[in-house]
Amino acid sequence: MEKDQIPVKEIVRQYLVRHGYDGLCADGYECGCDLKHLMHCAFNPRNCRPGYKTGDPSGQFLYLIGSEKEKQCLIQS
Repeated sequence: MEKDQIPVKEIVRQYLVRHGYDGLCADGYECGCDLKHLMHCAFNPRNCRPGYKTGDPSGQFLYLIGSEKEKQCLIQS
């Protein structure tokens, strides 16, 4: 595959990795994804932003992903 034919999903993944993010999240929508499951849903990624993994205070999920390390907006199991 030529450089100018890289899928958008891979361009986003490379950007996230290069800048130290753990995935994407969408505040207000309670959705998002980690790098392993990037853009796996049918949700329009227009509202997604880079995010970081954080712990889940409720213990219900393995981790959450939020737009700031202390702010949580994604539930990820």
